[in-house]
Amino acid sequence: MQRMVLSVNNQYRVLTPEYTSSNWDSEFHRFVDLFFYSVTIWCGVIFALHIFILISLIFRAEFLMLLLMVALSVATLVQLGFVLYQTINPASMNVSYQNYLKYLQANFVGASGNTFTTIMLNYLQHEKSCCGVKGYQEWNSSTLNWNKMVEYSGVQYELHVPLSCCRGLAANFTPDCALSKDTQYIFTRGCSGFVNPLLRYMPIEQYQELSIVFVCLHIASIIVFVVYRCMKRQQLRKYFKKGQITELPAPAVTRIPRHRNDRP
Repeated sequence: MQRMVLSVNNQYRVLTPEYTSSNWDSEFHRFVDLFFYSVTIWCGVIFALHIFILISLIFRAEFLMLLLMVALSVATLVQLGFVLYQTINPASMNVSYQNYLKYLQANFVGASGNTFTTIMLNYLQHEKSCCGVKGYQEWNSSTLNWNKMVEYSGVQYELHVPLSCCRGLAANFTPDCALSKDTQYIFTRGCSGFVNPLLRYMPIEQYQELSIVFVCLHIASIIVFVVYRCMKRQQLRKYFKKGQITELPAPAVTRIPRHRNDRP
């Protein structure tokens, strides 16, 4: 959060967010619930499965290991299906994040706003060189109520897009976007393609690569389990073969036929 606030402070003027306020706390948890918990919970489940598999392997708890491997196989199929679905239909991944961006946009105050939603959107737009959810034209909508006025050297300027959408922005210097409405001075792309479940806003391709890494980890665990079972089966076969060689069969008793002339 400090990195985000410092970045926004360099855009216009130093802000003093009320971190302890109920509004800031609730908005922060809304952000964490959407962007962080879904990833960490899934990673935690996978990590716990691998830990339990390792423990069961150490203590040779084969039945528990078998159950865990079944659970891990199911998790692998689910995650592989998720990766394939997102690869085929990448737009579906941004639906919930577009809704969150629209929420930030609806609660946007302006360049001087110190609320969580305002600071977050100012940070996103300037950090990712984007403007609006799908484009800069959205800020001209009459449904959005935000403070368009900024002041430099005692002079008031009216903006047509938020200050965080301006190129070459620096504190205490009048930006070109305040002097002209020409689109060459602002970011025109929307921000919906840059937001994803990780806190550092990695591109979707990197998120898919991370998922593939987890799938490979699952597959590696399954291979280890299969190798362990094969080695144990091989040991059992050697044991039984050795038992068959050392245990010699009892000698056969031959019966001598008795003749009629032989008498006791």
